[in-house]
Amino acid sequence: MMMSALLCCNSRKALSSIIPLMVVIQRLNLGNLSKEKEVTAAHGMGWSVMRKLIMLLALTFLIVVSMALSTPTAPSSAFFSFKSLNLSCNNFNLSQIPSQIGRLSRLTRLNLSFSNLSGQIPQQIFNLSRLISLDLSSYYSTNLILDFKLKLHKPSFKVLVQHLTNLKVLHLSSINISSRVPELLANFSPLESLRLSHCRLEGEFPVGIFQLPNLKILDLSDNRDLKGFLPPFQLKSPLKSLILPVTNFVGELPSSFGNLAYLEELDIHNCNFTGQIPYSFSNLSKLVHLDLSYNHLSFHSPIFSSLSWVGNLTKITTLGLAGFNLKGEVPSWLMNLTHHSTVFLGFNQLTAIPSSLTKLSKLQFLSFRNNQLYGQIPFQIYYLSSLTDLIFSSNELQGSIPSNVSLLKNLEVLDLHSNNLVGSVEMSAFSQLKKLRILTLSFNNLTLINKTSTNKSIPNFRVLGLAFCNLTEFPKFLHNQDLLRFLDVSFNNIQGKIPSWMCSINTNSLEYLNLSHNLLIGFEKDPTVLQWARIHTLDLRFNKLRGSFPLPPSSTSSYLISHNKLVGEVSAMLCNLSALETLDLSFNNLSGSLPQCLGNLSDSLSLLDLRRNNFNGSIPSTWRTGCKLKMISIGYNQLQGQVPKSLAKCSSLELIDFGNNLIIDSFPSWLGNLEDLRILILRSNSFYGVIDKPQTKGFSNLRIIDLSQQFHWKVAINVL
Repeated sequence: MMMSALLCCNSRKALSSIIPLMVVIQRLNLGNLSKEKEVTAAHGMGWSVMRKLIMLLALTFLIVVSMALSTPTAPSSAFFSFKSLNLSCNNFNLSQIPSQIGRLSRLTRLNLSFSNLSGQIPQQIFNLSRLISLDLSSYYSTNLILDFKLKLHKPSFKVLVQHLTNLKVLHLSSINISSRVPELLANFSPLESLRLSHCRLEGEFPVGIFQLPNLKILDLSDNRDLKGFLPPFQLKSPLKSLILPVTNFVGELPSSFGNLAYLEELDIHNCNFTGQIPYSFSNLSKLVHLDLSYNHLSFHSPIFSSLSWVGNLTKITTLGLAGFNLKGEVPSWLMNLTHHSTVFLGFNQLTAIPSSLTKLSKLQFLSFRNNQLYGQIPFQIYYLSSLTDLIFSSNELQGSIPSNVSLLKNLEVLDLHSNNLVGSVEMSAFSQLKKLRILTLSFNNLTLINKTSTNKSIPNFRVLGLAFCNLTEFPKFLHNQDLLRFLDVSFNNIQGKIPSWMCSINTNSLEYLNLSHNLLIGFEKDPTVLQWARIHTLDLRFNKLRGSFPLPPSSTSSYLISHNKLVGEVSAMLCNLSALETLDLSFNNLSGSLPQCLGNLSDSLSLLDLRRNNFNGSIPSTWRTGCKLKMISIGYNQLQGQVPKSLAKCSSLELIDFGNNLIIDSFPSWLGNLEDLRILILRSNSFYGVIDKPQTKGFSNLRIIDLSQQFHWKVAINVL
């Protein structure tokens, strides 16, 4: 009603009337929310309802702006007087940023971040030459389907920088930029904050940006193709946050790190830094967040290698030293950091945790993943009442899971997989951990007791790992797990058919399901299409599944159903799975011809394994330019005809296995142009003729070739 009424009004009047409303929107986004909650409560309106209304009004405002500014008659001058526009943290339902926003020429601050916008950033934004702050950041998503809603391509990042030369704040995180960082940014002397995380940046990062005189925040995280190095840092540099994880920065850490007297956050994990950690690190007395994990760093001396200097950085709350080859007992200097909330010491060689761990009373996140901890789970852990994440996976812990774990009332993540824990586990033991969302007990020697009760007091998990837990049937408590995104019950002894209730739970949330290495024989109700609508990875390998081929949902990116007893043909509907990257149907009894439309999956499919079936007919031949296929294995079938020449368009191919079929063809010398090809198996077919030398340098990376059991080969000596 409200929306339609506004749209029916004269655009100018609508815009004039909505100006006060926009002030309310900004107030509620930026102001004292507790006070606004009191106001809405006093008027009998719940805050959640009020928040939804604000989002609706913000969307209405965006639409009316677009309409009003499109009219020949100029809108109210009051509207043009706005210098700051903040519509962040709303839900615009994938609307595009209206191009008319470029007419708000007096704007100095524009914030549309985290508001579910989509499409290309309009070039009209570049008309806002007075902007000193621009934030269009989006949410980071690991879901490839939902990733990168906003993009900055045409016009490009370079064009933006050329026009908005007064910027002090530029935040474009999680926008698909896919370009180099413009060199011109190194001349933006007023720049104070630059956030470009997860933007698919590439090329060499302009080193001059590090030395901008006013730069306080630099975040380039999660840009794997972004290269660079750290220059010497100037004395009195104002830099507070240097965030570079998961990039391709290389070289040594400069000895002038100690000049960064104001540095509070340093995160360079998962880079490629080498050399020695400078002595000057011990001077960074204001550090609150330090993560040096997963690099190739060493130390100046045995004294410095003890990392005891870290214990002098008493303000640190977050510490990451994973992959540092730390040995023996957890170092005692760690106990000096009493403000600690996060400690990640995974991928070292630590063997024991000292009793003094209890000094870290504020600890929330504790990870000793992939160490050599042995003995029982340390009892000291249960005194850390603030813990939210406890990660002991891939160690050598023994004994049972003590009941004292229920004392950790704030626990959200408990990861104990891949240890030597023993004993019986009842899921009701976790019923007091109301906040627990991630539980992994896989690959121990535990036995999960599967009671008949569907106990509703068990936490509602998001991630549940129960592989190798001696299960013989699906746990009953799964009936009530309607928020699961990840479920692994592989390597058990679950028998019989997959019950219909398992196929109907979590249909709108489950993204990963692993039922492999069990004794399953089929589905209680044989579905034509499986019902998990959001599934990405579905692993049904190494069971005894019978019957026809079950088609996975359209969201599937990895479908693994090898080593079963499936029969019949593969439906051509498989070609509609546009997100499919991995398809493994090997070691079944499937028959009939392969769908020729498999080539329609050229843009996504990277692994195709159809070995050891009874397929006949020709090999799919409709592979397109830009094909992403890396492996195609169709050996031990009854396929006929020729090797499809369209495979030449699959330039990333590393393995081709067409062995043990009924192919009749001349030797495909043209495959030699596939520069990444390493394995070629053509054995036991009817290839004939001369192996011609490729016109260019052929088979340059080939490591394995099997041409055995063919007829009348005549081999050119100068080929391989």
